[in-house]
Amino acid sequence: MTGTEREVAGERTRADCPPIVWPLGAFVTTTVLLAVCGVDLGLSQSLFDANSGTWYFERTHFLDFVDHVGPYAGIAIGVGALATFVLGFWVPRLEHHRLPALFLALVAIVGPFLIVNAIGKGSWGRPRPNNLAEFGAEAEYREFWSPGTQPGIHKSFPSGHASIGFYLVAPAFLFYRRNRRRFALLFSAGLAYGTMMSASRVLQGSHFVTDVLWAAGVVYLTCAVLYRVIDPEGAADSERADESDSADDQPGRSALEIAA
Repeated sequence: MTGTEREVAGERTRADCPPIVWPLGAFVTTTVLLAVCGVDLGLSQSLFDANSGTWYFERTHFLDFVDHVGPYAGIAIGVGALATFVLGFWVPRLEHHRLPALFLALVAIVGPFLIVNAIGKGSWGRPRPNNLAEFGAEAEYREFWSPGTQPGIHKSFPSGHASIGFYLVAPAFLFYRRNRRRFALLFSAGLAYGTMMSASRVLQGSHFVTDVLWAAGVVYLTCAVLYRVIDPEGAADSERADESDSADDQPGRSALEIAA
């Protein structure tokens, strides 16, 4: 591959990025439909036993396990990625992993940590279902677009547990251009994991559906934006281009040797 061909290929691959506009539209449309149908409060009411004053799935062993252990998978990926990025400055064999590691680390920091937990939950003040007067507490129900008056106490929107669960879709973006089948497999696995953690929070009265929906939205949009900024597959593209150049410089090698 010549230098010009590599530049053209680079322009082509930079344009082949995860979509932002239509997923954002899908999240907004779904949110509107949930609000119109009254799903947030209605679903929570169906999960609450008014006679006993408890949630049907409260203190379920499996859901408790998901709540307490589930976040560690995302935390491990984020911490491991940050460590790989830093060590890549000194360990030669980790150098070509620094760009993907930077992407994974920044998605964790910007999405679940900053936007969801530090900014969203820390300032929005939406009461959780189990904080509401309808379910034996004292707070007033608020739609997600209506900030509460006690942000330091009420931290329902968005869901932190769901965001670290959906963070498991981030590794899929390392294969978005190179291997769409692997991307689809990893994305589906991360989506399933995030959905499991989201269901756990909703079933126990800790969050509304829109809380977990926008946890997923924040994580996906963070991945899509940072993919454009960092291009986590760029190192792999350059490595393949270098291998191609090396093969072109050795015309005597057989096709089998080049492919290997």
